Amino acid sequence: MRSANVVKCFSRFLIARKHSRIHQDRLRPMSCDRESLLQKRISAAAILLVFSLSLLPAIAQAAPPANPPATFTVPATDSNGSYSISWSTVSTSTKYELQESVNGGSWSTIQNTSATSKSFSGKTSGSYGYQIRACNADGCSAYSETKTTDVAIVPGVPNAGLSVTLGPDGTSISVDWNAVSGATSYQVQQRIMGGSWSQVYSGSALIAEITGLSAAYYENQVRACKTVGSYTSCSAWSNSTYGRVPGLGGDGAPADSDSYTFSSNTIQYIDFDGIFTLKWSAMTIATYNGPITATYYYVNSVKVTSKSKSYTDQTTGLNNYNVQGCTVTQLQGDTSPKEYCSSYLGMQVLVQKIAPNPATFEAFVPNVCGTPPSIPPSVTVNWE
Repeated sequence: MRSANVVKCFSRFLIARKHSRIHQDRLRPMSCDRESLLQKRISAAAILLVFSLSLLPAIAQAAPPANPPATFTVPATDSNGSYSISWSTVSTSTKYELQESVNGGSWSTIQNTSATSKSFSGKTSGSYGYQIRACNADGCSAYSETKTTDVAIVPGVPNAGLSVTLGPDGTSISVDWNAVSGATSYQVQQRIMGGSWSQVYSGSALIAEITGLSAAYYENQVRACKTVGSYTSCSAWSNSTYGRVPGLGGDGAPADSDSYTFSSNTIQYIDFDGIFTLKWSAMTIATYNGPITATYYYVNSVKVTSKSKSYTDQTTGLNNYNVQGCTVTQLQGDTSPKEYCSSYLGMQVLVQKIAPNPATFEAFVPNVCGTPPSIPPSVTVNWE
């Protein structure tokens, strides 16, 4: 504004001076030399005016930007350490000063260029604050408001050490897993096979004890999580672990069925002694002449003629079984009898052997006659 007033006043001065000389020249004859000199003076003034006008942009810019960028875009959260921030331009700015603060620490300038964005990669979990200001040769604006990105790197999937154990009361399951680097908490979800998932645990421990379960077959999954500020990122769910809660028998011990029935693929049971019988219904074999009934079966490639197979000492862990119904017949178009078989049915039995209850349990209290009162009597407990 000041420079504009200077130019305006200078222009008025030139016009007034010109009019004054013209008025004086009317009072006396003007020589050719005087007229030429006047024209030169007017031309020089015009040149000076044009030159002054050309300096207006530079004069107008002789001040720092009044405000920081109006738009400052920073993501609130990130889960992999790679993100970008950006800001709008300021007309009088030639560069932008970007500062960063890590976890509430001191500010440091991380970029001071004409660019209007910055990309980051390899950031570790933490809280990153940012502020921006516009600058030129005459100074800088104030900083913008602080905006923060909470980075919570997704932990690995907790598949290592994943196991499930039936509780001694017969109505609970314990799911445990190994620690995952960078995780601050873990979540466990559970469902009755074929049902909907529900979260049954969230915390920092490496074991989840799920109690009060009714007799059913349960599937369990775990995931690891990282929390920074109010933001939590979690891994994918782990492989499934399975456990059957049998409920309680009449003696208050976990009920253990001695037979398991094939009804569909991937059915799983839990057994406590490795002694059980697998059973199945009669199987139908589809042929191009229509369905026929199986007359014998293969259980894990072992041929049996009944619809059951017994095991007496299956190993601890997850045991897989499959059964297939077959028969030998000669169908229309066959030149000789041949074997026809059904598709397989699969089953899994998780064997978790539990020590039997003691057959004998007795307590022996020794003779304590003469024992000083300050020494309590001892008790020896024996069992078989």
